[in-house]
Amino acid sequence: VSNISLLSNLSFIKKLFNDISRQTNRPVYFAMNYSIPIVLKCRHIIHIRDYRDMAISQYWSTFTHPKGPGDTVIKGQLELLGNDPKNPKMSVDDFIDREDEWDTRKDRLVHTDGYTTRFFRECIIPEYNSVLSYSSSQSIKIVYYDDMVTDFSLYLNEINALFGDTLDIEALYDRYNHEFKPEAGPWDDPNIPMNTFQGHRRRVFPGGYKEEMSTELSNYFNEQYKKYPFLRRYINL
Repeated sequence: VSNISLLSNLSFIKKLFNDISRQTNRPVYFAMNYSIPIVLKCRHIIHIRDYRDMAISQYWSTFTHPKGPGDTVIKGQLELLGNDPKNPKMSVDDFIDREDEWDTRKDRLVHTDGYTTRFFRECIIPEYNSVLSYSSSQSIKIVYYDDMVTDFSLYLNEINALFGDTLDIEALYDRYNHEFKPEAGPWDDPNIPMNTFQGHRRRVFPGGYKEEMSTELSNYFNEQYKKYPFLRRYINL
C-alpha cells in the first residue's frame, strides 16, 4: 500500500489495511514513497490525493497535531504561523509557495516545515514519475482519496478485486465510514485546545483548496498535473 500525496491519512490507511490483512490472512506492507522495483512480486495499491488539498490540510495541522519532543515539523510551523489559529501570521499561499528547508532521510526527501511548492517539485514529482513508469503494470491499482471519503463503499469494492473478492465490505464500511466526518478545531472554538488532534479532520472532502488557495498558485499545480494521466481528475477545466 503506497501513499502518493496522502501522507496525512497514513494512520487511517494503516488501520484499515491491517484489518483487511487480518480478514484475508494476507500480508500487507506500507511504503511512504513508491519503490516498486523493491517489491515487484507484490500487488500495489497507490493512494493519490490532490496535493493542493493536502497542502491546505497540512497548513492547518500546525494547530491540531501534537508538537512532539525535540525539533519537530509542527514546532517549526508554529514559529512561522504563530499560536493564534484564527489569525495565522502567514497566509496559505505564502506558507506553501516559499522555498522551505528540507533534509534527506534514507532514500527520500522529507519536508521539515510544510508541504510547499519546493517539496512538491523535489519529492512528489519524482514519485509521480515513478508511478507513470509502472502504471501499465497489471500489479498496479491506483485509488483516490476522493473516492475513499465521498463513496467509501465504491472504494472498498475497487480494492476488493485485489484480494480475490474476499473482503467483508459491509463490516469494513460500518467500522470505518465514520472516519470521514469533519470536526471542529481550535479556529472554531477557543475552548478546543491546540495540538491535541482535535480538529484534525477539518476539511475531509476534496476541493477545499478552491476556497483557500489563490487561482495563480492552484494553476501552478494544475499545469504539473497535465503531465500525468492518473491526475486528470484534478485538472481544472
